[in-house]
Amino acid sequence: MLLQQLRDFEWLNEPQAVFFLDSGMKVVANPETNFWQNKKISLSRDSGHFFHTPKQGDFSLTVNWTLIARPTKAQCGIMLRIDKENWAKCYSMWDDDGKNKVCLSVTNLGLSDISEIQLDYEDTNIWLRAARKSDVFEFSYSKDGDNYVPLRKFPFIKDTEKINAGAYICSPNKTEFEAVLSYIEFA
Repeated sequence: MLLQQLRDFEWLNEPQAVFFLDSGMKVVANPETNFWQNKKISLSRDSGHFFHTPKQGDFSLTVNWTLIARPTKAQCGIMLRIDKENWAKCYSMWDDDGKNKVCLSVTNLGLSDISEIQLDYEDTNIWLRAARKSDVFEFSYSKDGDNYVPLRKFPFIKDTEKINAGAYICSPNKTEFEAVLSYIEFA
């Protein structure tokens, strides 16, 4: 990962530590961080770490994360964000049974949803892609960076020309979480 690729990125909720390694950017997520909204019950979590840059028009963003540890419910992935109440994230997460999942959450007007797919491999490396084509957004994942599995196409209810796109990491539990972002690129 070249540092010049990252010059236009900034943090929403900067993590407790970031280190640059030969293999990429190691990020240490603060404990009790997350992105989740349910305004029907006055639940608002907007404390996860989001490394992003603004984008307009059509684009594709690909990221690659390698998990260093696997705490339950810890997440690292890719995010598209209009504002606190309108965003989407696709991520790798280990569940209570020690199973690796790829999850997808879309939040429209302050209400988050979630879908999950259990992966058939235990690798700690995941490739994720987000794309915008007009007003349709799409997420997909890959275990090898070449063959992508589409997960979901959706619109945001709130119209936007500009959207923030990037990588995110969080640790909803009381433990920190470390992962390495080894690839982040727009096409």
